[in-house]
Amino acid sequence: MSCQRFRAVPRSALAVLAGGVAAVVLLRAWSLMTWAYADWIATSATTRESLVLALPWAAAVAAWTAGRYLSPRNIMCPPSATRSGRPVAVAQLGLLSLAAVVGWLMGCAPLLVWTARNARAGGPDLLVIAGAALVLLTAVAFGYLLGCLLPRVASVTVAASVTLLGILAVDVWGPAVAPVRLATPAAGLIESGPVTVFRLLFFASVVALLAAAASHAVSERSVVRRATTYAGVALLLVPLLIGGIARQSAPAAVQRESSPAARCTTVQGTPVCVHAAKAAILAPLAEVVDRVLTAADAPAGALGAGVADDALGVPRDPATTVLSLQTDQSDWDGWAAGDLAAQLAGLPACDRRGDVYGDAVGPAQDARATSVGFARWIAEAAGFAPPQLDGSPDSGMSAKLQRLQPSSVLALLRRDGDRLRECRLPSSAIR
Repeated sequence: MSCQRFRAVPRSALAVLAGGVAAVVLLRAWSLMTWAYADWIATSATTRESLVLALPWAAAVAAWTAGRYLSPRNIMCPPSATRSGRPVAVAQLGLLSLAAVVGWLMGCAPLLVWTARNARAGGPDLLVIAGAALVLLTAVAFGYLLGCLLPRVASVTVAASVTLLGILAVDVWGPAVAPVRLATPAAGLIESGPVTVFRLLFFASVVALLAAAASHAVSERSVVRRATTYAGVALLLVPLLIGGIARQSAPAAVQRESSPAARCTTVQGTPVCVHAAKAAILAPLAEVVDRVLTAADAPAGALGAGVADDALGVPRDPATTVLSLQTDQSDWDGWAAGDLAAQLAGLPACDRRGDVYGDAVGPAQDARATSVGFARWIAEAAGFAPPQLDGSPDSGMSAKLQRLQPSSVLALLRRDGDRLRECRLPSSAIR
């Protein structure tokens, strides 16, 4: 009996595979389109990181397909069929791989289009994106091999669970060979070129070896399973050995940009700079800085030499106010206002002081509570609700400041601003 009368993989199975991959990839990638700016670094990485649920799905569907149509007792393609072996394995794996990639592209397409339309700098990292495709093909080939070796129900269960465990064991694999890294770099960071190229070669070889092992398993099918059916699995020892070496010797997978481009403006004499990729939020950030400085009636130089985006790699020291912009949050401006208000209220000085002991504990905690209270008042006076200051203990300082007239609080800031910024202002000074 020949398999030529039958389609290698039914359209329904291909549709289930492609549709499932598209749905879970889109679900994971959608959040990036809510960011305050479009970031090609994050988008390129997300084509890989969005595979967290797609990989187990693809592996499970591939295992089911192989188990359904390549069982030794299957009447549609028994071991004696002329196309049994490499021809049917190549045909099925090819169709399954194509369906998975089509689904992945469908899921990534909205994010890629959105980024292309809105990004202000950079471009897609094609090597990272190609590596993501190979990771997906690895899951398909892995599931297919299990479907060739194990009973159908067992193969589906093992394929999905082992793939998911492999994803979660990112620290065991190391970033060079982990399928996904469960972290998304953004502007200011770049994925290492050597590691990216190694991943391409590594996963391409794994796909080829898995396909070869599956072809061998199909060729060796018989009604009674034989040891030779599983011999091809020994080929997988090679990438496992290479992966172990890479885990120990690979360079950092993500590195800081050496000389990131900046976009700057000036607010009340204070330079405000962001990474070029974040140019879209420079004007809104400048408005936040202006409102906070105005609310605090801050003197010149209160924010040091200027305000800089952390993505620029500026050293964190008292000379510059460095902001870790929470651009993945809808209220990123509230986070920025909270950090600026904290700077004006001396919270960084409190943090630099470090641990204190003995009789110094009480005064240190009191001075910090005073700084928290002033920081919250400044941010709220500027019209923001700083999330990072919610729940911070201030010993009732916020309530005390709220009972005062704004002019009285500003008078306190002018009178005791130096001590406040040094985290040395006790609550007893507020009357």
